[in-house]
Amino acid sequence: MKLRLWAILFDHYDANKVSDSYQYGFEAIVSLMVHDLQSSDFNNLSGSKKTHGILKFLGFFELFAEKFCTFFSKCDWSLPHSEGAQRCLENLLYLFNFIYTFLVVQDYAHIDNSKTPLKETAPRAYGKLVDLTLLTFTLISVYYDLSLSDAKPETINDFVSILHGQLGVRKICNNRHGYFLDFVETKLSQLKWTESDNDFFQSLHCRYETSIVEYP
Repeated sequence: MKLRLWAILFDHYDANKVSDSYQYGFEAIVSLMVHDLQSSDFNNLSGSKKTHGILKFLGFFELFAEKFCTFFSKCDWSLPHSEGAQRCLENLLYLFNFIYTFLVVQDYAHIDNSKTPLKETAPRAYGKLVDLTLLTFTLISVYYDLSLSDAKPETINDFVSILHGQLGVRKICNNRHGYFLDFVETKLSQLKWTESDNDFFQSLHCRYETSIVEYP
């Protein structure tokens, strides 16, 4: 019920372009989800009920993550300063554990011929999980940037480059409307750091599927 009420509030914030309330609401939602997932009541559930509960939480997380990325991508990823940025990053990393498990399992399925990848057995479910992966990587990038007290260009560049590599090797970095690459391009262009050029042009190549030539 609480999450459904937040969804209504998000529609109000979106309509009125209230970015600080939107951000505060998202951080509160992520905190609420992690709190419930870590609660003894949830962890005492039977295996099937726990699995169902995790999938339900991830479904709501995808809904709010999509809303968040849509809203702030229209604002060039310009987020207000947040006292809760570090805590939200920690919560996102907790949720990331579920997402990365999915990626590793799929990697193993491609290596082990006795396993059939989810992409083949349930393409729709695979697509949803890939979308959730892209949204999660985007949000972690956003909140990593917000949580830095001393945001050195090389720190931000290296972090998004590592995440891009994880997505790129699986050929999914441009999924879900290209939110991740859009953030990377926006952030690296704002750094005005020449060492970012290779990563910036790589993101353009992945997003628009065209070769970018850098002239001296």
